[in-house]
Amino acid sequence: MYCLTKYVNLGAKIVIFWQTTKLLKGKVRLYTNFANKSKYKYEFSERPLKIHINLYSIWRCTFLSVLLQCGFRTAADRINTGTMSMANKKSLNEQVSDIMAMNVSNAMKHRELIKLGLDATEAYILLTSKAWQGSGFDFSRLTFGVEIECYNVVRNDLITNGTRKGLSVRSEGYNHTDNQHYYKIVSDSSLEGVNTNEVVSPILQGKDGLNSLKRLCEALSEIDAKVNKSCGLHVHIGAANMTDAHYIRIIRNYQRLERIIDSFMPLSRRGNNNSFCRSLQGFDFSRCTSKRDVSDRMNSRYYKINSHAYYRHQTIEFRQHSGTTDYEKISNWIAFLAALVKYSEKNEITTCATIDEIPFLNADQKAYFNNRRTSLN
Repeated sequence: MYCLTKYVNLGAKIVIFWQTTKLLKGKVRLYTNFANKSKYKYEFSERPLKIHINLYSIWRCTFLSVLLQCGFRTAADRINTGTMSMANKKSLNEQVSDIMAMNVSNAMKHRELIKLGLDATEAYILLTSKAWQGSGFDFSRLTFGVEIECYNVVRNDLITNGTRKGLSVRSEGYNHTDNQHYYKIVSDSSLEGVNTNEVVSPILQGKDGLNSLKRLCEALSEIDAKVNKSCGLHVHIGAANMTDAHYIRIIRNYQRLERIIDSFMPLSRRGNNNSFCRSLQGFDFSRCTSKRDVSDRMNSRYYKINSHAYYRHQTIEFRQHSGTTDYEKISNWIAFLAALVKYSEKNEITTCATIDEIPFLNADQKAYFNNRRTSLN
């Protein structure tokens, strides 16, 4: 980081942290960090505010020469996320959008998002869920939800612990009603063990959704929630505005990746070993032209992808993952599915034999799922 600290009297002392510079028609772009920082409306972390100072008529001769003598690089060598006036603070959402719009590699965008305060999983989900120019599906509004099957869960204990963590948790009877505000604990007769329950999330989105999910996992862990072979983790991805062609490519791509996905799932979730998440192998989707065609071929919801979820929830449901209350496992699986959905909008997998050949995973994700495969085999 290229830093130069100066104190300037502009009615108040401002601590200026020089991070990037761009010499363009006598202008320098710089970051500033005010003594009294205000919080952003939608905040990943507090970050310096960005301003645009015209040096052409103020400090042109003296200040620019100082910058050059100090050896500052131009913004052509660094990411530049736009400018704004001191009166118009740029929100972190806008800074994220600026990074996403840069004409650089995803790896560089990933690094810049992490600098903003995101963790690796959150940055990757943003990279795979952001709307791209010309895209027919709005990935910036990608929603998701989870269903965590578990046992040894006393409902009142989870409600109390969830409340302490700022979550709204309610106990309900078995139902398929969606909501955007609270986690619901419902019964599931397929589960084995004492105090079996299914914890269903509200409709989640972005960083806030992941943070909420992380707190739920912590609440479950603290009351000693457990999982066994009868438990699964189901992830829903919003598909309300998804085209038929996009939807069908997701199904076909998952089908072609299924044996690779099996390799980093427990034995109980592979092939046709589980009657509640059966294999997609053997289905011919080549003649499908609509979501209805897919669901007509899959005459049950108990497959690794539940095509019937679209007509009840307007989602696509992925049922293969084993039961877990581990946030790292859940968030990595969500990131995998978000990347699959993004990739499938315009791409279809023809051949893929290993985790390292999956085209929509980055190096860290490939390492994670390879480690999962090794630990399970």
